[in-house]
Amino acid sequence: MGIYDRDYYRRETSGSLWLTGQAPVTLSLVAINVFVFLAQIFGPTDLTGSTIQGLLQLQTESLLHDWQIWRLVTATFCHGGIWHLVGNMLFLWWFGRELEMLYGSREFLIFYLVAGVFSSLAWAVVTALSAPARPVAMIGASGAVTAVTVLYTLHNPRHTILLYGIIPIEMRWMVLIYLGVDFYGLVGPQYSPIAHIAHLGGAAYAVIFKYADLRFGRLRRFSIRWNRPELRVHRPEPEPADPTPLDEGLEHRMDEVLTKIAKDGKQSLTDQERQILDEASRRLRSRRN
Repeated sequence: MGIYDRDYYRRETSGSLWLTGQAPVTLSLVAINVFVFLAQIFGPTDLTGSTIQGLLQLQTESLLHDWQIWRLVTATFCHGGIWHLVGNMLFLWWFGRELEMLYGSREFLIFYLVAGVFSSLAWAVVTALSAPARPVAMIGASGAVTAVTVLYTLHNPRHTILLYGIIPIEMRWMVLIYLGVDFYGLVGPQYSPIAHIAHLGGAAYAVIFKYADLRFGRLRRFSIRWNRPELRVHRPEPEPADPTPLDEGLEHRMDEVLTKIAKDGKQSLTDQERQILDEASRRLRSRRN
């Protein structure tokens, strides 16, 4: 993209994310979760007596003995009740759309799905080792949504939200409180039906993703370089017009920030907008190196 194609040379962006389609993956994930929940309630029962939830939920027996590995993904789209669904989808929408615009739609979708698989697998393994004889099942997007929330917090630790719509609290403290409750629920004496290990697994994956830089685009480029033959014919290629292209989502956010700087000055930027500029600068330096 040339500089004259950027938004601040054309027009200022406006409108809500629902109308402009700037977070299509997040919106699609929310819609799929709602659709599956309605199917759980109103869906038919098959000839064997299995319901939609029974076919999609994660069961240690089905996973570890029958190798029904698709349940690691499908279970994250089921929910146990309306408030379970609403709570997860609110957090996914609030923080997922910001990460999607920062990382790009494809990167965010891969992150979300891998986080769901990682958290589900962590729950299944720990459950099988701790209670092998107890038949249990797990549903819910909480593991993946926890990963989304923790990754957002790693980028914006001092961002303040209203807890329960009343209490102002920084993201870092809210996440520590929630993870502390999960840790206590995991090691405490009283049995809880909440899949605390899935939440902690999602949080762990977010930390690994951020600090090990597990972006799919970066790993794919590394894989191509690793598998490249030692001897090959070298044909010089012309330099592209833009040698360091950014992810589409991050580039769009950077354009919005530059538009704001051109209009109101750099001092008008919020901490999150400064974070976007820092992330874009870091990626450009990394690719040049």
